[in-house]
Amino acid sequence: MSDTASPSSGAHQMSQQAAAGFRSELEKLRANSGPGPRDKAVGAFGIAMVVIGLVVILVAYNQATSMPDVRDQLEMVILGGFGTALAIVGGVVYAVMSAQRFMRFWLLRVIFEQRDLAARSHEGGVRATSDSAPELVAFTRGEI
Repeated sequence: MSDTASPSSGAHQMSQQAAAGFRSELEKLRANSGPGPRDKAVGAFGIAMVVIGLVVILVAYNQATSMPDVRDQLEMVILGGFGTALAIVGGVVYAVMSAQRFMRFWLLRVIFEQRDLAARSHEGGVRATSDSAPELVAFTRGEI
């Protein structure tokens, strides 16, 4: 792998130095025990909400089937709706927390690719053509 990317080698090739820097930063990110205490707490809170919501749904269903009067069953339907909402909100909270971790990795990767592209462009190693950086060319032309 050379320090300059040819147009046929791919649009976003990082130099060896940038790739090594990216790997070291990624290791630092992993060395910090992955998600922080806030992320762990939010993830656990989301999972707990899902579990509690499912339990509420099961209890409401069990109670509703044992009641002969429809008016009493309606109370359990409302409680079941609350459990459903709780489970959905908990799932969304957990999904957002999981997406944040991926987005941190993605942002780190984009930062290193842009630094490398800027450094190579400044050194004359890469020209901003449609083959090497289509997004950059489109942005400089005002297309984005």
